[in-house]
Amino acid sequence: MVLGFVHDHNFYEENNLFYSGGGLPASTWARYLSVSEKLIVIGRAGEKKLNVLSSYENVTFRLVHSYKGPVDLLRNYNKIKSELQLIIDKCDALIIRLPSILGLMSADICSDICKPYLIEVVGSAKESMMHSGIKGKIFGMLVETKMKSIVRKSRFTIYVTKCYLQSIYSCSGRTINISNVNIASGNPDVLRNRLERIKNINHRECFRIGLVGSISVPYKGHEVLLKALNQLGPLIKKIKVDFVGGGENLKLIHKIDTYGLSKNVNLRGSIRAGEEMMDFLDNIDLLIQPSLTEGLPRIVIEAFSRGCPVLASNVGGIPELLKQEYIHNKGDVSQLCEQIQYVAFNTNVLDAMAIDNFSKAAEYSETDLQLKREKFIGDFLKEI
Repeated sequence: MVLGFVHDHNFYEENNLFYSGGGLPASTWARYLSVSEKLIVIGRAGEKKLNVLSSYENVTFRLVHSYKGPVDLLRNYNKIKSELQLIIDKCDALIIRLPSILGLMSADICSDICKPYLIEVVGSAKESMMHSGIKGKIFGMLVETKMKSIVRKSRFTIYVTKCYLQSIYSCSGRTINISNVNIASGNPDVLRNRLERIKNINHRECFRIGLVGSISVPYKGHEVLLKALNQLGPLIKKIKVDFVGGGENLKLIHKIDTYGLSKNVNLRGSIRAGEEMMDFLDNIDLLIQPSLTEGLPRIVIEAFSRGCPVLASNVGGIPELLKQEYIHNKGDVSQLCEQIQYVAFNTNVLDAMAIDNFSKAAEYSETDLQLKREKFIGDFLKEI
C-alpha cells in the first residue's frame, strides 16, 4: 500500500534530506506508516531557511515547484495540475489536509479518476487568509467555498476540533475528531517540577513568557502581544518574552523597537519539535497565543502536557481547551494586558492553571489518539 499525503506545507531539500519549518517534522509520518508500507508526501518547494528535519524511513517527498502562492495558481494552473496528477497516479489512496490549494486540487483529481481520499480538516480557509489584504480576503472566500464543497462530499473526514471546524465544514460521510497533536502520557514529575517553579517564582528576577508561531504570518498575534506589553506599566521591567518561530518580519522588529521592548523581547527563531520544544516550555512561566485565527493549536496542548499556564484568544478551537477567564477576545489588547497583570507572579492562580492544564492534556494522549486514527484510516483503506 502506497499512501499519499498532500498539503501546501513548504519543504526544502539538501543532500537528499528534506526539511520543514517545524509544522511537519519527521515524527509526523509514523502515524500514517502504521497503516501503510510507504508514504508519498506532496508539498511545496520552500527555501533553505527551513531547518527541521522531515525525512523519515519509507517516506518519499514529491514537491510541486510551480506553485508558491495565489499568483502562481493563476499563471500555472494546468502545470500544477499535471504535476499533481503524475504524483497521485503513484498512490493507492490519499490523505488530503485542508485548507490547502494543493489539497483542493488533489481532491478534484481523485474524484475524476476514482482515486479514494480521506480529508483532514485542520483549520479555516477563510480565516487563514483574512489578514492578507483585500486580494487575500477575496481569494480566501473562494477557497472557503471550494473547501466546503470538497468536505461536504468527502466519504471520510477527520477534524482536529471537537465542534468548531465541524460547524463550518459539514460532511455527509463518516467523521471523527482526532487532534493532530502527539502528547506522551503524563509524567507526575513534570507537574511537580512545574509547581516547584511556580513556588519559587517571586524569588526570580523575571517572569518569562513565550509565543510560538512563525513571525512571517500576520495572524499569530505577535503585534497584539507587543501592544499589550506596552500597556503593562512598571510590570514590564520584570517581563521577558521569547518569540519562537521561523521567518522574517522587519515590520515586527520595528514595532519592538518603537515600543521600547528590545530588552524584553527575544526573536528566538525555530525550535525543533519534541524534546527541544518541551524544554522550552518547561523554562517559561506562561504561554500566550493571541492568534487572530487558529484550528486547534498544537502548541497549547503541548504546553498543557508540561503543566504550563496558557492565555489565548477566542478563535478556532481554543475555547474547547481553556477556561473562559484565560481567554481574550481576538485582538483585544486591553483585555490581554489585564490578564497578564492578573496572572504574572500570582502563585495561586498559576498553580491552578498548571494543574488544570496538565489534567486536560490527558485527553490528548498519543497512544489513545493513534488508536482512533489507525482504526478510522484502516476503515477507509478497507473500502479501496
